Amino acid sequence: VWGRSVHSIFIGGGTPSLFSPAAIDRLIGDIRARLRLEPDCEITMEANPGTFEKDRFRAFRAAGVTRLSVGVQSFNDQHLKALGRVHDRAQAMAAVEEAAASFDTFNLDIMYALPGQTLPELEQDLQTALAFKP
Repeated sequence: VWGRSVHSIFIGGGTPSLFSPAAIDRLIGDIRARLRLEPDCEITMEANPGTFEKDRFRAFRAAGVTRLSVGVQSFNDQHLKALGRVHDRAQAMAAVEEAAASFDTFNLDIMYALPGQTLPELEQDLQTALAFKP
């Protein structure tokens, strides 16, 4: 990577949103100290809707994260339970609302072809997700 510019950083795998905003700030600072980041470098971090706290997303934004990737998977409680997710629909909705309030750009991970999922259920998940367009 020496001599090359970094255009994007993805902090993911597991649940990096469990790290404190101070730890993410230090990580991003350490990256900036070692690599040349483009001025518009996108720094994305994965977040689990079941582990967020109010104002935590804003603190990640202040630490330098520019895009949040929220692992909603589904807005259907039955599907979330079948997937073994730690969040329910209400927590997913709250997390996405907080992401929308804290970030100019964010994305939602939505799964399809879940066991027993009908096409109308998928369409409902997508309609719910699209309602949060920035």
